[in-house]
Amino acid sequence: MGLADTISKLLCNKRWDYRVDICLERTKFFAWESDILILNKSKHLEEIEIKVSVSDFKRDFKDKKAKHDKISRGLTPLTHFWFAVPNTIAKEVRPFLPSYAGLLVINVEGFFNITTNVQAPKLSGGKTQGLAMENRLLKKIYKKMWR
Repeated sequence: MGLADTISKLLCNKRWDYRVDICLERTKFFAWESDILILNKSKHLEEIEIKVSVSDFKRDFKDKKAKHDKISRGLTPLTHFWFAVPNTIAKEVRPFLPSYAGLLVINVEGFFNITTNVQAPKLSGGKTQGLAMENRLLKKIYKKMWR
């Protein structure tokens, strides 16, 4: 299991954040694949993009321009968007962090833990869609289970 997989498993662990209700790893819910998609107990949708190197972080803005444009303009149902990075690159990526994103720093040296380096602002496009959003996510879970 690589570093990105380890970080993904850590972030989907419900003990990390009591607000997590549903957590999907590597799912295509929008026009792009999300590393982690979370529906919290308030029925708000959050996305976490995992980056393990500075070049990986920078490349995301070139390879996924349409995604970042939609998120920055509030054209998705996301209420928060985060980047999760190892503590070894956090200082280097911080200057490139867009204003619409938060930064989760994962300590990968010894005991794994998560700290919020930059709080993700609430996105203007994020709407609580309650049961409809939850049902759509559950369908994704069921499809993954039966593959």
